[in-house]
Amino acid sequence: MDCLQKIGCAALVLAWLLPGKLLAGGYSEYENHQIWQLRLAAQRHAAQEAKDQCAWSPASPTTFSDQLSSIPEVPDQRLLLSIMAMIRLDQNARAIAVAMRDRKSSAWENVREVDAANLAGLKTIVSKYGFPTPRQVGDDAASAMLILVAHADSDPGFQKDVARKMDEEVAAGSLPTYYPAVLRSIRPRITGAPARPDGDPSPDDRGTYRTPKECYEHRYQDRFNAYIRRWYEPAP
Repeated sequence: MDCLQKIGCAALVLAWLLPGKLLAGGYSEYENHQIWQLRLAAQRHAAQEAKDQCAWSPASPTTFSDQLSSIPEVPDQRLLLSIMAMIRLDQNARAIAVAMRDRKSSAWENVREVDAANLAGLKTIVSKYGFPTPRQVGDDAASAMLILVAHADSDPGFQKDVARKMDEEVAAGSLPTYYPAVLRSIRPRITGAPARPDGDPSPDDRGTYRTPKECYEHRYQDRFNAYIRRWYEPAP
């Protein structure tokens, strides 16, 4: 079984983490697989289009936060796969919702359902392990965990508790200092600052860019979302 198959099957591991609970909401297992394949195709298409239009491309290809080329050897493989399964659901749902551009669409309702289901998993993980460290689950899974906590906006108290646990782990030397700093920068209300709601997806930007890199980044996102809109077919 390859890396992608392991992540795709890891939802079963969540049943171990959440005895007696089923993580529901969002898309079916089949739909999530189809969305993942669509995202990969959109990724390839957008990268080529942006490169052609801007005459520039990054040295390393753009990857997703739920995209692993291999499963690293870490102490807790089961926890790693559980986190990666949750971030796959999270990113699949958001990819469709952002591409559709409509904040009132059913796609955003799916995002809310996924967030609610993931929140239950996050609470179980944090209660049992604290904030999973890179040493414990690898850099990618720890970073994915950070994104998932940032998306737990329905429970700001939980986000603040996680930030405090992260501070404790930083003090103990088990977590890099930038982890809680990143969480607080993208969710400033954790520190008591006014919340900055995520912006609505913007239409295609056809303006001018200061650098080829800036051109690439804007064009890539535009072409990625346009590809999703063109080829995504909601389940009947």
